[in-house]
Amino acid sequence: MSMQESRITYLLRAYANDTCTAGEREELWMLLSQEVNDGEVEAALQQLIQDTPPVHHMDETAAADVLKAILTQAPPAKLRKLQRWKWVAAAACVVGVIIAGWFFSQSRKASGPDITLQEAGKIVPGSNQATLVLDDGTSLALGHADSTSIASHTNAQLLADSGQLVFNKNAASGEVRYNTVITPAGGQYAVVLPDGSRAWLNAGSSLRFPSAFTDNKRVVAMTGEVFFDIAPGAARPFLVRVQDVEVQVLGTQFNIMAYDNEPAISATLVQGAVAVQRGAARKMPAIGQQVIIKDNQPMEIQPADIARITAWKEGRFEFNGSIGAIMRQIERWYDVKVLYEGNVAGQSYIGTISRSEDIADVLKTLELTGSLHFKVVGKQIIVTP
Repeated sequence: MSMQESRITYLLRAYANDTCTAGEREELWMLLSQEVNDGEVEAALQQLIQDTPPVHHMDETAAADVLKAILTQAPPAKLRKLQRWKWVAAAACVVGVIIAGWFFSQSRKASGPDITLQEAGKIVPGSNQATLVLDDGTSLALGHADSTSIASHTNAQLLADSGQLVFNKNAASGEVRYNTVITPAGGQYAVVLPDGSRAWLNAGSSLRFPSAFTDNKRVVAMTGEVFFDIAPGAARPFLVRVQDVEVQVLGTQFNIMAYDNEPAISATLVQGAVAVQRGAARKMPAIGQQVIIKDNQPMEIQPADIARITAWKEGRFEFNGSIGAIMRQIERWYDVKVLYEGNVAGQSYIGTISRSEDIADVLKTLELTGSLHFKVVGKQIIVTP
């Protein structure tokens, strides 16, 4: 903490960066509840808003939903106080989770929302599981196979404990064959390609690649969502093909999301440089930007929230958007079907939760941050106003 920075400013900043201790959180809630600190809290939040990059800001709809949830769930004393904080709505656009966090923790200590669970035990978080399909049609379940079995069919070894399939670097012997790794809904897997490049497959994805890269180009094809860390090789550019889009790489880290049920394909640059091409159109995003590709529309470059987009690879959900977008992630990771009853459009959420959490805990968190309700029946989740 700098000499010029107040204790409240320090605690708010630490909370926003997820670096404060449990004791510091309790201290923050105590300071927030004291009316004498209103002016200092307002000034600290306004400074935090100014210091926060635009890509981390919530949209106005999401901010309004967070504020509505806060005012709805607050105990009467806190409700009266919050109604005097005219700047809460603006603060929620960036750091609504700071204020909302107190109410989430208090609600968890008290009685949580009433999630209706019927046979919900059948719904479990995703895990390291995938299928390797060889070009002769042979299928090997990576979640249950052993290294000996894999080695007898390919030039690869299986690191079962880490959920990783590693191909021997450039070990071409005889005819080059193509392999496809497929993750089901509720699965994820990592692959080290023959050139040393790494690929992490999210749930419901696939990656097709050769047993060795022998041409002057390294070409793979994918569906779903894959994070790539490409081994350098200027003489042999790396190409990722997805639908009618081609991403050209020399050596970099990037994420591509191309699920059939998402409104757009997105290619997000984390490190290095890529060129995204569709037909004659070509876009080159900067680090921290993404190319958005929609049917029958020109490609666009937009700022990207890297931490949120790549959170899945680190084992987290980072929600900042509509309930529809959030529930599509939940469908893929928990292998469930989501149904909607009534008008739930326009609901937006912000928050972070581990992908290893039980489905009931995930839904409780969503109920705490908005005005929707969830019922679990077997492998279905029913969303209602």
